[in-house]
Amino acid sequence: MKLPKKSYLIVFAHFDVSGVIDPYVVHYLRALKELDCNLVFVSTTVLKNKHLIDALVDKIIERENIGYDFISWQMGLSWVGAFESYDHVILCNDSCYGPLSSLKKLLAN
Repeated sequence: MKLPKKSYLIVFAHFDVSGVIDPYVVHYLRALKELDCNLVFVSTTVLKNKHLIDALVDKIIERENIGYDFISWQMGLSWVGAFESYDHVILCNDSCYGPLSSLKKLLAN
């Protein structure tokens, strides 16, 4: 898939046994989106409320729950294609709460 060139590519791995995107995940995605990024959201469940993140992510991928986060990240990178053209690639997941401050400041050179 051809995305407009951004500085960061972020592949976000998600799992929720109930198929729900929790408010803390939406908060995390909003903070990530403040970066100059393309954001791919990969979930190992069928999502019940994916409309909450439609405006925050470039792609939502729902997949079978096998292979842990590593397969989610691989699927996201494969969907993007030429991920090596990005200045930065961030692989993250929903096991973290936050951020508590600006990621732009944290990642500034």
